[in-house]
Amino acid sequence: MNKFIKKNVFLVGVLAIAAVGILLLLVMAAMKFLEMNEHRKATDDMRNRFAMLNRSQVPPFVKNIALVQKDAEGFTNRAENLKIYFGRVKEPALAIFVYDMNKQALDELAKAFEVFDKSDEFAKQREAVDAAHKKFSNSIIEFDKKSVILHKLEKELKVLESNEDTQEGKLRAVQEQSRKIADCRKELDELRTAIAGNFADAQAKRESFAAYINNCCNNENMRKLMQAADKQEDAKIVEFYRNICMQNVTPEMMKSVFRDFWQQEKEMLGPREQTYRRFVNERGATPERPANDPSKPVLWDTKLWENAIEIFTREIQKVTPEEVDSRNREEIFLSSLGLPRNLGQSASRLEAHSRKMADVIKNILDAGNVFNAGVGYGQKTLPQLKDNKGFVDVGDKGAGSQTTGQTGSAGENAQTGALLTANPADVIRHWEIVGDIAKRMVNANIDSLIDLSYINLAGDSSNENYKKFSYIITVVSREVEIREFLKQLNDSYKDHRIYVVKRFELKKQEDQIQIIIDKAQGVLDNRANNTDGNRNTGSGNMDDVSDAGKTVDDGTVFVEKGAYPECVAGRSTFCRATIVVDYIEFSKDVIN
Repeated sequence: MNKFIKKNVFLVGVLAIAAVGILLLLVMAAMKFLEMNEHRKATDDMRNRFAMLNRSQVPPFVKNIALVQKDAEGFTNRAENLKIYFGRVKEPALAIFVYDMNKQALDELAKAFEVFDKSDEFAKQREAVDAAHKKFSNSIIEFDKKSVILHKLEKELKVLESNEDTQEGKLRAVQEQSRKIADCRKELDELRTAIAGNFADAQAKRESFAAYINNCCNNENMRKLMQAADKQEDAKIVEFYRNICMQNVTPEMMKSVFRDFWQQEKEMLGPREQTYRRFVNERGATPERPANDPSKPVLWDTKLWENAIEIFTREIQKVTPEEVDSRNREEIFLSSLGLPRNLGQSASRLEAHSRKMADVIKNILDAGNVFNAGVGYGQKTLPQLKDNKGFVDVGDKGAGSQTTGQTGSAGENAQTGALLTANPADVIRHWEIVGDIAKRMVNANIDSLIDLSYINLAGDSSNENYKKFSYIITVVSREVEIREFLKQLNDSYKDHRIYVVKRFELKKQEDQIQIIIDKAQGVLDNRANNTDGNRNTGSGNMDDVSDAGKTVDDGTVFVEKGAYPECVAGRSTFCRATIVVDYIEFSKDVIN
């Protein structure tokens, strides 16, 4: 063996090195195999984890269902908030009424609780409530003042536009006045937003203060102090108003309470005034007089109700042309809770109401210098749309187009008949809508009201949640004023009303005086002998006058050139507009 090794040293060396290499490769392969096993195990663990996560996660379609449901809830809440704009004009007055009731109860609670709590925190909370309330009240006062200023500016604008001065000075004055009106309207929009914010802040401060007093009353040391023999009378007052404040009555809650009350009350068929008084006492009480039903929590102090109803009367007067006083405010208040007015189902009261409202609206228009002679606010059928079939151009003698149906009706502009035999709630609503439209005409400086008629007094109730009341309005005024009137209708949502303009027809008002002027100047008489469109009047101080290529009888207006004096008659800038509008009202919360 030794000889073999000695003779083959090189071969043995190579074999030895090969053996060591093989052994090393085997070790490295084993290490790599172990490492690969670890990675494979980790990969399997990750696969198992991913599979577990996939099994545990919400399937994509289930996720979408949750997101869609969330979006639907958001849209539902938004739609609920938007309902206030659809004819719920009494809602702001009701909200302020409820707010004032809660504020008065909190003031009484604070006055009584002051006997027990002399802390700085109590004084700080009370001061914050008073400051927020004052800020809210001042914003309402400022809004009312600014509204008066706007009305004054609009009246002044109409005076400027009718001024005999037709030179450049008049144009500048009108533009400056229009700018002031635009600025005033912008400030009113800002104040309207501020009122909403201040109202929310005042409510939040009130709720915070009521919660603070409630927590103090639940404190063991405070309870012992309130149970002292000489403090029991004060503690009784605190407990009474604390329970009212913690109910946190809202307009929707008051509506709901009234609905429950009406289910029993409607069987009695009594006057609405008695219904009103029984409702006040149903869930109201005083520290001296307990509630009618001890099983139901007291929601208000009946002694404080009268103060709040005065505020309600003041606020509701801003949104209705009808005079609100002690004779009708109780029925109006119930209507803000959803109960339609019925004027005691008296035909004589309904007739008197219609006549009075017609006079009120006439006074509104007269005060705004809107000519309105002969307007009766009666019923009229909706004319069918015109088409161009068989159209014949007859110039200034008529429209020339044929219509597909008759217009008007035998009973249009009648104050008697349908208005006096209809449902009283529909008649009252009709006059409220007419009054609001009249107010917007005055604000737009409309010159003349020719016709304002309803199509269906009871409205279109094809949608179970909303009603549509259609009106036909015909006015004569300048184009800019008609545009402003349309803008007034468009912006009515700010006053919780919605008008939708369905049709609009505008044409130049016929100008008979201009035809006389043209004939006197020879424009028409010399037309046949003037083929080139020019003529000479024969007067040394008058230049040429050119036609537009047709006679005035063909409906075109000739163009003046030169230094003619300005016409003091004719050249009318007035237009006649016929507008069909739908007034949309949310009716689902109306109690039947």
